[in-house]
Amino acid sequence: MASCGCRNGETEKMLSQHNGFAFDNVHYDPWQRKVKSKQTHKTSLAPQKVTKCAQKINASFIPHTSSHVQEEDKKLQSRERCKTLEAEIINARKSLDMHLKREKELIELNLQIIDAIESLEDKTHADVKQLLRKYEKYRSGIATLNANFLNELAEEKEDLQNRKAFMDSQISGLERKVEELNEQLQEKQNELSILSTYKDKEYPVKAMMISNFQAELDNFKSSNQADQEELEHIIKTELGKYERERIKVSNNIIYKVIVESVALMHPSIKDTALQNVVMKKEIEFHQKHHEEITQANKQLEREIESLLKSPKSNLRLQLFPEFFPKREKCTPDMELTFDIPTQDWLPI
Repeated sequence: MASCGCRNGETEKMLSQHNGFAFDNVHYDPWQRKVKSKQTHKTSLAPQKVTKCAQKINASFIPHTSSHVQEEDKKLQSRERCKTLEAEIINARKSLDMHLKREKELIELNLQIIDAIESLEDKTHADVKQLLRKYEKYRSGIATLNANFLNELAEEKEDLQNRKAFMDSQISGLERKVEELNEQLQEKQNELSILSTYKDKEYPVKAMMISNFQAELDNFKSSNQADQEELEHIIKTELGKYERERIKVSNNIIYKVIVESVALMHPSIKDTALQNVVMKKEIEFHQKHHEEITQANKQLEREIESLLKSPKSNLRLQLFPEFFPKREKCTPDMELTFDIPTQDWLPI
């Protein structure tokens, strides 16, 4: 009984101190058998007559039987208490093992969650830093673009004002030209009325004179054909000269327009256009050089073929011509003559 109580106390102490688990100490005092107090009862019954044998049996049996039963009850109760405590200890140990296993699983799960959170925090931190850097770059770029836009806007506004002033001056000049053209038109209309009257009155006479002059001109043409050819040559020469002058003036105008357009371009576009022109010149130069190299290669190939076919390139033929005589090749249109020696028999 003492060993059982000691084991119970040690088990409860171990369970209460292991890993912070606290178990309430179970008190079994209410179920403990209490010793009854001895009471003396005085009987008022009359003494009975019993035999001597019965008195001896009663006197010797009753006290011994009650004490033995009490001892058995105590032992039975102590055994039941020990069994109950052992069952509770086993349950507590199972619960402890289960809680320890669950604690280990939760610790591993918590470590995994911590690792996942840390990796996620590192990745999130890196992403946030990258986004912040991008934002700083975008912000600085936007500020630069805004500044450039404002500068370009001011320049464009100033250019617009200049163009407006230029266009106003051009419009005023065009209006003056329109007035002058209207005056000229009025003069031409007056001349047209004069010509109309001239057509009705003087034109037939002039037409006759013109026909006569045309006939004379035809006669002069036939008689002065050489002069006409020389005159045509002079006319062609002058026309060619005027055409070249026109092309020159047109090129100058185009050049001025291009220069003005380039001056109005953005510096970056101007650099790109200049680079394109340089690249175009380089491409044309390389294409020309490539064509020259191709022509040279073809010429070299032809020379190599001619050298390969030439007998002078055959060293054996040049060194030992007697062993390699020149023979004509047999063509399909040539006739073949076989000179086979035969034996002539004497006539008998």
